This record gives sequence, structure tokens and C-alpha cells, in this order.
Amino acid sequence: MGLSSPDPPKGGNRMTLENFVNVHAVFVKYSAMPNSNVEALVESLRSMSEFLVWGDQNNDGGFFEHFCEKVTLSHLVVLVTN
Repeated sequence: MGLSSPDPPKGGNRMTLENFVNVHAVFVKYSAMPNSNVEALVESLRSMSEFLVWGDQNNDGGFFEHFCEKVTLSHLVVLVTN
């Protein structure tokens, strides 16, 4: 798996809050300097989307809570408008 998608433990589920926090950290890092590693930025966005959809479908609000607590939407707005 890529930089923002750590390998899950054998037989484990990669859809954990810890993994989401790691993916979010990659997103924040590369959104601050979007021209540095576009592939990692796009992959982190894809992964975060996957976590959020999985959390919604499985009644796990922890991912969305973290997304909101870290004001991730404002990072997205700044990224898109620059």
C-alpha cells in the first residue's frame, strides 16, 4: 500500500481511527505545500474519503468527528481556492 495507507495487521482491519489519523496527518503535511508531492496529497484525499464513507456505512462516527475536530474542510477549501 502507499504512503498514506499503512498495511493492516495480518487478518486485521485497516479501517481504524489510528490509521485515519495517520492519513489525515499526511494530508495536512502535503496540503501545506501542495506542489511538493501531488501523488501523496491525492492519495491521502482518496484514503480519507474511503474512511469517511466506510465510517458512515458502518455507523462509526469517529472518522467524521476527527475530520471535523481538525477543521479539515477549511484545509480543502484553501487547497482548492489556491
